[in-house]
Amino acid sequence: TDAHSGAQYFQFSSYYNSDDYHQYLISPLLSLEGDARMSYYSIDVDNEGEEMFQIMVSTTDSELSSFTAIGEVVSPTADWQQRSVVIPNNTRYVAFAYLSEYAYRTGIDDIEIRVFSPTPEIELSSIAAPDYVDTGAVFTVEGTVVNLSNEALTSYTVTYNLGGVTTTRTVSGISVGTGMSHSFGHEIVATGAWRTRLDVAVSNPNGEADDVANNQLYDTVSVCSPIRVLPYSEGFENGMGCWQAVSATTANSAYMGITHQYCHSGTSSFRFSSFYSTTDYSQFLISPLIAADTIIGLTFYAKDLRDYGNERIQLMVSYSDADTSSFSPYGGVIALNGWWKRYDTVLPTGIRYMAIKYVSNYGDFAGIDDIELSPLSASPSVTLTQASVPYMVGTGVPFTVSGTVVNHSATPLTSLDVAYTIDGITTNAHISDIEVAYMHSYQFDVPQTAVIENEGTYQVTLTISNPNGVSDDMSDNQQTAEVQVFLVNNAAPRKVLLEHFSTANCPNCIDGHRSIETGIEGYEDDVVWVTHHAGYYTDRLTVDASSTLTAFYNNNGGTYAPAMMLDRTWFGDFDFAQALGVPHGPVFFPGSGVAEGFATALSVPAYVTVEFQNLSYDTATRQLSVTVGGDVLRDFDAQSPRLNVWLLEDGLIADGGSAPGHGPAQAYADENFTHDHVLREVLNSNTWGEENVIAAECSSYNKTYSMTVSENYIASQCYLIAFVSEGNHSDLNNCPVYNSAKSEKLTDASPEPGPGPGPDPEPNGIDNTFMQTNNDAITIYPNPAAEKLHVSWASEMPTTCSYNIFNMFGHEVLTGTVENDAIDIHVLVAGTYVLLLQTPEHSYRLKFVKK
Repeated sequence: TDAHSGAQYFQFSSYYNSDDYHQYLISPLLSLEGDARMSYYSIDVDNEGEEMFQIMVSTTDSELSSFTAIGEVVSPTADWQQRSVVIPNNTRYVAFAYLSEYAYRTGIDDIEIRVFSPTPEIELSSIAAPDYVDTGAVFTVEGTVVNLSNEALTSYTVTYNLGGVTTTRTVSGISVGTGMSHSFGHEIVATGAWRTRLDVAVSNPNGEADDVANNQLYDTVSVCSPIRVLPYSEGFENGMGCWQAVSATTANSAYMGITHQYCHSGTSSFRFSSFYSTTDYSQFLISPLIAADTIIGLTFYAKDLRDYGNERIQLMVSYSDADTSSFSPYGGVIALNGWWKRYDTVLPTGIRYMAIKYVSNYGDFAGIDDIELSPLSASPSVTLTQASVPYMVGTGVPFTVSGTVVNHSATPLTSLDVAYTIDGITTNAHISDIEVAYMHSYQFDVPQTAVIENEGTYQVTLTISNPNGVSDDMSDNQQTAEVQVFLVNNAAPRKVLLEHFSTANCPNCIDGHRSIETGIEGYEDDVVWVTHHAGYYTDRLTVDASSTLTAFYNNNGGTYAPAMMLDRTWFGDFDFAQALGVPHGPVFFPGSGVAEGFATALSVPAYVTVEFQNLSYDTATRQLSVTVGGDVLRDFDAQSPRLNVWLLEDGLIADGGSAPGHGPAQAYADENFTHDHVLREVLNSNTWGEENVIAAECSSYNKTYSMTVSENYIASQCYLIAFVSEGNHSDLNNCPVYNSAKSEKLTDASPEPGPGPGPDPEPNGIDNTFMQTNNDAITIYPNPAAEKLHVSWASEMPTTCSYNIFNMFGHEVLTGTVENDAIDIHVLVAGTYVLLLQTPEHSYRLKFVKK
């Protein structure tokens, strides 16, 4: 199939073998009446780039040992290409010797041997033209003719046709012997468009007509218009366009070009590669001629396509031409990451070409996509992207108004005016001594703090203006935020209830413990910490109340651990619920946001007090009695305020022992780990709190509880916690805790030593790499995950599947398309996230943990 002509052709093959096959295609016996020329067509059938062969001749017989090489080693191209070679008149056999190794297939077709003519005759053996030229530019086309006559060649005519425009040149004053070649070169004007056909023909040797069968060759030249109109973009959706891919080396393994596998947007992008070679390939992706008379901003996206960590690129500029030697570095070497990242800069004025240079060695693949050149003004131009205020502040307490500004100008941002308006009153300020580069952002605090004297909910409107003292388009210079102000005089000191979901067989719960301890460091006295042994299966410290309370984040049929909530309140963006179409709940992963969440929770005013009164414990009978009471300082808008009193235990040695003071062995913990804050008993009559104890108006309350402390608990390690919460749990996003308290230990007596560890628990067969979920259509793994999250489908995988990832404060942090059943999450910080998968037929919501 696919012969150059006819229905058949000859084919060599090494089939990727490392052996040097030296396969020969040998002619019949020749009897030449003079020197001759052999012409033929060859092709690299599979475009592998490794095919090689050489022409051999024998003056005696057809034994392989009798052949000697003439000419250079030939590397065929991906298209049928005609080649020729002079055969001496004493040649008896001619052969093609296949020299490839680690290659595949080479094709040979239409072999012709012609004895030199007694009359003038020439052959056009090769032409060469640049791949890319600018419209209207003068460029040179070179070629080679061979004299196929027995008389000397003294003149000939060359005709060029580019895009329908013909140019004729005469070559004279030469003397080219029989079988010898002559090189020519002429300048022509570039006309046409992308991949315009260039025909070159030679004729009239020594002023006479000859056989023109071998007198014409063609090439393609991309005639590209300079970049004059901005904005300009190139996403490689239609191939290379007018961008050049040039390598400073000719190594066969150096590859660059269009790929459809890895794209920032669309279905195509550009790819560099070094294929793990230690050679610096110095590959260039070169722009068309830049002729825009303005300041230019450059934006592009780049990615380490395999995320192996060795990919490097560098921006280059040229003030003259597109030859690689004319480029100089502009900025430092950029180390790419395993996700598409945007890069921005202002190009220097006066450049004619820009390029992205691939400088990796021992790398693999680097991707470039969505290149944009935008006109920039030297006049300042900024955008306010965010306004921030505290979640809640007290009356008369100063607070800071913050914002984020992005510079869209070629000129660095050095100053701006800021103003915020609260309840019709505007405060003005000025920010200076900054330097924000093009497309960079800057977070600022307004120097003048704000104070609000009356309680309520207030809108704060933040405005920026006059960047660098110059007026600016104000359409995108304003943002709003909301702050809740409470009456300080009626508020009581608050302790935050920290409910922590953790189990002994949870592989990441050790890290969760450490993260919480770090997040509350310095504020331990302001926290009431309780651990529910639930969320990631259960263990022998699990109590029914803890399992029930996983309802706070079990609305998708699955839970996870480690997890936590602060005062059973969601402090994130409530629009998140609408984005997902489900309630979000107040639970989040104990990652980097613990300190921020705790600070926010601690700022919420408390209008009810919680105190332990008459706490007594009889060590002989193990009888515990306590009265919990307090004051309701003002109406705090509770539907069903309830009192909760729980017994907790600290210091359970995690060694697998079953005696008092011992607990289940903790996954990945060291020998010093103890289970603390363990919920042991619920003293109130209902998991959701004791009803009819507290009235939601100004009054006092109290309730007495008693119990017998189990002999399985060490009393000196036990204590009580109490808290007032919203007991109407029909809306799990509206069950806040209003205040909390923690008692002293039940007794000061030292615990009696237990008998030591017992046997470790029997293996439970749980696969710790999967999240507990009831969604059988999809499995995501590993979970927790560090680099990639894999998606496994119970049935056939859909043709397309997009994803959106939200953090536990409701903000979308990552979006894209599932490729090769995997999602790259390398960029995410550690924490818990919600994954929204959307196929043409269905949508799925799952939770996962990023390590």
